Parts: sequence; structure tokens; C-alpha cells
Amino acid sequence: MSQTFSQQKFDALRTEISAAIVATEGHLSDHEVDFLTLASAVPSATGEVLEIGSFKGKSTIVLAKSAKHAGDAHTGLWACDPFTSPTVTCPDLEEDSSFSDFERNLRSADVTADVRVFQDYSDQLALTWNTSLRLLWIDGDHTFAGAKKDFDNFSPWLVDGAIIAFHDTLHSHDGPCRVFANDILLSPHYGACGFCGSIAWARYSSKPITDETIKQRKLQLYRQLTHLVALTALDQDIAGWRKVLYRWSRTWIPHGPMSLPSWKKWLAMEVSS
Repeated sequence: MSQTFSQQKFDALRTEISAAIVATEGHLSDHEVDFLTLASAVPSATGEVLEIGSFKGKSTIVLAKSAKHAGDAHTGLWACDPFTSPTVTCPDLEEDSSFSDFERNLRSADVTADVRVFQDYSDQLALTWNTSLRLLWIDGDHTFAGAKKDFDNFSPWLVDGAIIAFHDTLHSHDGPCRVFANDILLSPHYGACGFCGSIAWARYSSKPITDETIKQRKLQLYRQLTHLVALTALDQDIAGWRKVLYRWSRTWIPHGPMSLPSWKKWLAMEVSS
């Protein structure tokens, strides 16, 4: 973990990133940008960063600019997306492709040379993928089948201490929510974990986690998250009383901002015990 990344450096980087993405269309809150900045710039392990789902490059730019501060721990950044529209979980998109906007936005942010782009579906990339990952950012197909496939295809490449993160876990799509609940929170191979905005994240451990405090925290988050799973599974419509109940259930899940001191504290925890 980088101990030289100071609050001053973080503040300067966030100012730079904010200017770079101000005109880039995408669905990332300020808190979520903070999280991705920290996860990319202050590494928990050594390896590559893989982004599944890039749209017009907002999160790609955040990851690319932040990764430059990770030093030797960072070995490369991939962005995987077919760039086709509309999609199952974004049916309102009118354009046929977001690729030209993606390329233009990366050029404008001066990060084109820092990103290897795979313009196809993630299951095609999985056929030839053989690289260790320090950060796996899943923001692609939000159906259960899509999120589960991305998890199954690429989580085996997480190195000890790596971070996996899902976007839109606390939104109405059931895929990220169900996969995080069942495959992360109930797995002994993930320790430190939490939510930031609608991002769910966890730290991988090659050895089973036995620390009771961590296990109880995961179980508590699991109980809270399964209320949302019950409301979103099987493509249930989040409207009327169901929408009110969903919002109420979501308030019980801690999903506030992530600061640099908090991130370093999480990373200082033992990966396994």
C-alpha cells in the first residue's frame, strides 16, 4: 500500500479528475468518483485494473488518471465494453454506439495511451484473459446472469489483497445486489468490505477469513442487503409501495463517502488471519 499518497495529493488529483470528467456523460456520484480514485491510486495489491462496462469513459478516465499514482503496483488498465446501445438495463439510450464519444472523452482527458480497450462483450475477453488483477470494476450487464458471469469469469484472477467492486448495487437492478450478497458476503475469501454510494466493494483473500469481527460485519451487511434482493429479484418493478420499501431498506445499509484516511485504515487490516 502506498503510504506516500497524502491528502494534499488526493485533493489535487480530485480537482484534476473533476475538470477532466465535467463534460463526460455517465452515472457516477462524487462519492463514487472518490472511491474509484482511492481504489486505483492507493493500491491494495500489485496487478492490472479491469473495467467491465465503460459507456462514454467517465469511470475509465477516473481510473486512468488515478492509476498513475499507484507506482509499480499498477501494471496496466483495461476497459471492456461492446459500446452498443440500447442495453437490457439501459433501454432508454437512443444512440447505436457510445464508442466515438468514449474515444473523444479519453483524448480530451489525455489518457488514451494509458488504457487498453477491448471493444466486445466481457465473455469474449474472458476467453483469453490470463492476467492478475489488483482491481476489478464491474459495471456492465446489470442483470443477474450478466453480473454473475462477469464475477465468475474474472474473480479467479484477483491476487491476494485485490479489490472487487460492483456499481449500482443499491439501485433497482438485481444482478450486482444478488452477486455481492451471495458470492462476496457469504464467501470466506473476502474480508474488508462495504458500500460507497451505490458501489459495493470487498478485498479478496486467498486464505479463508476467520476473524469473527469481519465475519459478523459481513453477516450484518448480508442481512441488510437481502431485503433489497427480495425486492429486486426476478425483474420486479420498483414502483408504488415497493419503491417506498426499497428506499427505506436502503437507508439501513451504510453507504457514505470514503476518505483517504478511511481507505488506508481498511487496507491496513490483515488480509487473512
